Amino acid sequence: MGISKRTTVLFLEKKFRRKLRYDQVCEILDIYSIPSVDCLFTPTLDPSVVNQINFIQTKKYVQDRDKEMAVVQRALLNTTGPLCSLHDALSSGTQVPAEEIKCIVEQILCLLGSANHQLSVLRRKKVLANVNKEKINLADQPLPNAKRFLFGEDFPSIASKQAELSRGLAKNLSNPQKPKQTFQNSGTTKDRPRPKTT
Repeated sequence: MGISKRTTVLFLEKKFRRKLRYDQVCEILDIYSIPSVDCLFTPTLDPSVVNQINFIQTKKYVQDRDKEMAVVQRALLNTTGPLCSLHDALSSGTQVPAEEIKCIVEQILCLLGSANHQLSVLRRKKVLANVNKEKINLADQPLPNAKRFLFGEDFPSIASKQAELSRGLAKNLSNPQKPKQTFQNSGTTKDRPRPKTT
């Protein structure tokens, strides 16, 4: 493996497996804005289509599932900001410094990695919903050893540790420790009735 390829692999291992924060995405898109064209907007679910669903619960289910997918689609479309900026720069015929091209490509990879991470989390949620709905929150856990799998071979041990923590927390909440009672005098010697003398 050449030096340049090793550099790319190291960059991907560090940057491609994580979700970018909202402010990080905004920072990139402030520099490389997404062109205002219809094809780059996240499509909105048509009310006329949703209103054909009769059952309210089913309608809400469809809307929630679509919202999840729309978030991932938006994350994917965010990559078009720096991509289109690079395309415009190269199409203009002006000389674009190699360092600037490298920077733009790295931003694209970071945005694409973030979208990929969100899609993996959504896939895990779909699988866990059918395995055990109580385990859905595990989909958001960092799984650095997943490698080419969606969950990875150490996922059972992660799930087991999480279950132990949950059981311990539930036990503590169901059996709260009673505050220790401090001994208090019922009154001073002066306040107590004196024994009668014969």
